[in-house]
Amino acid sequence: MKTKLIALLLLLTVGTEAQVLNLNDSVSNLRRSINKLNYINIKVGTASELPGHLSDYYYTYGINGQYKIKNVTIGFDFPVNRIQSTGEVNSSFNKWDDYLDKIYIEYGDANSSFYIKTGKLERVHLGYSNIVNGLSNRLNYPLNNSWGIATSYKFKNISMDLFINDLADVFKPTASPFIASRVEKKLSDKLKIGFTAASDLNEYDSFKDSDKDAYTDEFDLYPEDGRYVTEYEKAFDLANGNLDYLNFMVEFHGLSTTQRKDIKQLGNKHSISAAFGIDITYSLLQKPKYNLELYSHISKMMNYGWGIAIPGIKASYGKKNKIAINMDYAYASEEFIFGFYDYDYLLSRAYIISRGLGQENLDIVTKQSELSSYPSGSAINFGLSIEFNDFIELNTRFSKNWWNSTSFTLINSELALNKDFGKNINFKITAFLETSNIKNLSNVTIPLNGLTISVRLNKFAFGFEQHSYFYTDHNWETDKYVKGGLTALGLTYFIN
Repeated sequence: MKTKLIALLLLLTVGTEAQVLNLNDSVSNLRRSINKLNYINIKVGTASELPGHLSDYYYTYGINGQYKIKNVTIGFDFPVNRIQSTGEVNSSFNKWDDYLDKIYIEYGDANSSFYIKTGKLERVHLGYSNIVNGLSNRLNYPLNNSWGIATSYKFKNISMDLFINDLADVFKPTASPFIASRVEKKLSDKLKIGFTAASDLNEYDSFKDSDKDAYTDEFDLYPEDGRYVTEYEKAFDLANGNLDYLNFMVEFHGLSTTQRKDIKQLGNKHSISAAFGIDITYSLLQKPKYNLELYSHISKMMNYGWGIAIPGIKASYGKKNKIAINMDYAYASEEFIFGFYDYDYLLSRAYIISRGLGQENLDIVTKQSELSSYPSGSAINFGLSIEFNDFIELNTRFSKNWWNSTSFTLINSELALNKDFGKNINFKITAFLETSNIKNLSNVTIPLNGLTISVRLNKFAFGFEQHSYFYTDHNWETDKYVKGGLTALGLTYFIN
């Protein structure tokens, strides 16, 4: 009942502020210029998957492309095959149903009165990013490529948007998607109010259960065989229930006596998190080329703490060539952090720990449960956006946070450069980074999370693509800061 109530509330309150939302894969203006082209791309490269504490490097090759008819874009990204670092060829990508979630459809863009995109969705921000802060459903690409949906509607005085990370989760026997939404209402020429809501209807959805036996693969010694969970069960079966033999194996060969009843079973269990927020924006100056606004927002995590930003200031100058800044001071109570649903949330929302030796002592900790250890704190947030002549676009978010005697810095930044040399030659480069928990900026090398470089000559383009994901890998063996993603070379042919 609780799950259905939250889902209903979210579906009734969809929306976001258009200039803050970035539903496209790259920086907005330059991505729209790319979307005008129809192409087919072939790429080869290396990658690593990031399912919990596993890290498996492999070689991959695939084909992707898109075709645009008026306002509709149909795209695909098919990994044709992958070869493990051990030389083993994985054939699971040769089945048709493995490709269904690699297709995306897009209508309009983030500035249209109606916009919808299905498939891969990166860097989704709602409102002032106080709840949903750059969430992506494309981590661990290309192995897990969720088929999500983002849609927005704009009317005269109201705008509404909805984001779902994976539509497949909606149609499970017990619905378990991450869903976020916002509605914004213009009350007058100077005043508008927004309401944002987000919920993860099952934080445990991070874990796989390959054999459908209700035990997550990380707890199951035989994840591909539904008959067994522990080594004792398999030994019991092989010994045809001969207890004398089993006792001998336990005493002299160290056979564990752990059985599935001793292990944490997820089954249809859910761990639900939710957050809600209200914001108010007041326009001090509103001119064709520049504006100045004040804003404030307050947010609440369900069953946990709250946070408030006051005062905040936002200013912009220019139209086609535009610069915009925003800055605010924020306070968070105990058991609360701003931007809880961040870039790598779908990877870090739940992890495994060990409370002792043995398979039976493995347990799951969620990001939500960690909130109980957070003290109260404050932060200064700063944002900068620059657009210049369809050549450069920069979006940067900077946050300095203090908790008691501890401080750390977060930096999120996107940069895109696009240059035409005549009608048939084009050079493009895009880069972005996502960092958190930086305690000393002078002693850290900030890594790029993504870099693409391409050179187009008439109907052909040659490109380099690199996507990296950095996060703290919590697991029962060790905690470590890991990197994974995809590095590839590509050849693109433009159809028309």
